[in-house]
Amino acid sequence: MAAVIEELSAAELQSDERFAQSFIRHRTNQGYGPRRILFELQQKGITAGLAQQVLAQEPPDWFFIAQRARHKRFGELPKEGLELKAKGKQYQYLSRRGFDESHIKSAFDPEIEAFGS
Repeated sequence: MAAVIEELSAAELQSDERFAQSFIRHRTNQGYGPRRILFELQQKGITAGLAQQVLAQEPPDWFFIAQRARHKRFGELPKEGLELKAKGKQYQYLSRRGFDESHIKSAFDPEIEAFGS
């Protein structure tokens, strides 16, 4: 089995870097954040160093992705603001999806959200 993988790698038919790039693109399009994506790549056998390197090559706009994920799940922000319980629920949702605190906070900024326009 290892010989087959070596042969495929030598022929450039198997590449952990290309797999990581494709996986990152796929998961960001699904609305997942960097922490979750890095964890999942490691679960799939990609080293933490390679995963971070590929993620840093062309980093997605995590703020926009967090806003889009929040909006898709919960809709537009009310003009008068969210109740604490609702905000906590949305915060936890984005945290489970792997976003950092700064990304999550930006998802609640009504000045930035432009999905309803």
